[in-house]
This record gives sequence, structure tokens and C-alpha cells, in this order.
Amino acid sequence: MAEKKPAILDWEEFQSVKNNQQGLMLKAKALAPWLIDIASANADALITIVLKPKFKDRKVEKNSHLLVQIDFILICIHWCDRVLSWHFEEDLRFVFFDALIVEIEHMLCKKVWDKKEKVAVRRDFERMLNSFQQEYANYNMVSEPLRDYILWRFGFRVLEHLRMKEDVNCAIHVRGPVLFAFEQLNFAGLLGLQKPAETCINCSASLVQSAKFCNQCGQKVTAAN
Repeated sequence: MAEKKPAILDWEEFQSVKNNQQGLMLKAKALAPWLIDIASANADALITIVLKPKFKDRKVEKNSHLLVQIDFILICIHWCDRVLSWHFEEDLRFVFFDALIVEIEHMLCKKVWDKKEKVAVRRDFERMLNSFQQEYANYNMVSEPLRDYILWRFGFRVLEHLRMKEDVNCAIHVRGPVLFAFEQLNFAGLLGLQKPAETCINCSASLVQSAKFCNQCGQKVTAAN
């Protein structure tokens, strides 16, 4: 796992690294431990702080907790892939994405000593990632903002893992930790995308220059921005 976690990653050390094949692979390798750490930490915060009152005396099963952590990792990967698709050609997009997945799988397998178990962990993660990507790719970014669709569906997905009823208020609470994870990762900063003074009218995040969508909430950038 990564070292002590800052509020928001600044990626200063990568400001001079170009977004070519070699540079993107370096950035992907650097992002992987932080993505796992930040996604897992926000999943933990959701369960132990935000949703804890809803559990009453019921304990969250270890496997359910793990599934929520994995889902937070998956949605962060999915979000990074969306940002890549907005700003890069397909070949460079997949250079970064593939390198990121390889590194994440490597880190997830570190705690497993048996070779057969390592293969199983990698296979299961790839299966879950492919399923997640397919499910959440069926979504039109232009017509439906991220927080009004993907995060809504994701919220109910998390509640299902925790064996909670489809409570609208609980589903809404899932959004905050997910958006905070996106903010902490500062993926636009890692890619070296320039940020102007303008901010998103939907979530107040700084907008990337010439971007069609906000990197934090997915809101389409309009003339009003």
C-alpha cells in the first residue's frame, strides 16, 4: 500500500513527464497503489462512519466489506478510463489502462503466497472488472451526468453487497466517499492537464482546459461554466 495519504495528490514529480507510451506507463504504475489505498479507505469510511447507524447491532460480514472495497477500486478505475477516453486517442488510452490493471493485479496478489491462489485472484479480479466495465459503459455521458446516473446505480450496488434494503437516503450517502476518492486521486493532475480558473457549476471543481466534462462529477461543461 501507499504511504501516508495526503488530502489530495498533487503529482508534482510527474509534471515534466510526457504523456507518451513510456510516460503513461510510469504514471499508471505510480497511480495503482494510491488508487487501491484511497478507494479502500473511502469504502471503509462509508461503512464504519456514514452507514454505521443503519446497521444497528448487525455486524458487516468480512466478505461484504471486501466486496465494497473492490467495488470502490473498480469505480475509480472506471472513472480514470473515462477521463482517458475524453483526452487521449485509443492507443494511448489502453497503454495507460492496461498498465494500471497489471499493476493493481500485482499488488492485490502480493498478499497471496500460493501460485494457484494468485491465478485465482487475478482471474476473479479481471472477471469483476470486465463485468463492471460492461455494465457501466451502457451510459451516455452527454445526456446524463455522472452523479445522476452511475453513482446512483453504484449506491444501490453497494447496499446490495451490505445486504441493506434499497434505501434512497443510504444510496445517496454512497456518492460522497466516491466523489472524494476521485478528488483525492487528482487524475487530471497526474495526466498534466491544465486547469483554468473556471469551476464546474455542478460541483465547484476546477475545470480542465477545453474539457467537455468535469473531471470530478462528470457534468457536461456548458456555456454557463
